[in-house]
Amino acid sequence: MNKLLLAALVSGALAVPAYAADYTIMAPAAPGGGWDQTARTMQEALQAEGISGNVQVTNVPGAGGTIGLAQFVNQYNANPNALIVGGYVMVGAILTNASPVSLANVTPIARLTGRIRRDRGACRFRAQDGRRPRRQAQG
Repeated sequence: MNKLLLAALVSGALAVPAYAADYTIMAPAAPGGGWDQTARTMQEALQAEGISGNVQVTNVPGAGGTIGLAQFVNQYNANPNALIVGGYVMVGAILTNASPVSLANVTPIARLTGRIRRDRGACRFRAQDGRRPRRQAQG
């Protein structure tokens, strides 16, 4: 009888979808922008794949994302169910705004954009092009 009860409980537990905890994704920008769109796409994917049944996107605009970054670090420190979207703009804003928090205060989990290869930088020209970088032409 005990084995039958245990089997019924196990089979019942397996029939229930196994959702992870609720997630919060912070888009440190106003609604409609690139970071917001990325966060909402992540929200849809997490829910569509059955990873989580409840994913909330929070928008915190201002200062190139540094206001949202500071709020994220203070509010969700070490919370594995909280994510923030960021990008290259935030790197410059951290320096420009002398932000008290930086990307060193968060843990990166994924890269969604490509990497610029040093051998194909924006200021490089091949010798056969006949062009020179602006700083050489002005010198």
